[in-house]
Amino acid sequence: MKLKKLTVEQATVALTKSPYKCPYCSCTQLEGEGVDIGGNARSAEQEVTCPQCGASFYLRFVIDSTAVINGPTA
Repeated sequence: MKLKKLTVEQATVALTKSPYKCPYCSCTQLEGEGVDIGGNARSAEQEVTCPQCGASFYLRFVIDSTAVINGPTA
């Protein structure tokens, strides 16, 4: 496996363009646990790990829209 040598800034730019793949080895099978919602509920972040090269990073999201799936049943 050939790894790209990236600065933190280069890796961040690569993740912003393609958040579905590892910026270091291009693996698309990233693994992540739950998502943490920010205090104002307008942002979220998830720690993600690449199973191929072991790199880990945060994916951070800004919530700009929502949708109700089901309203109350009572």
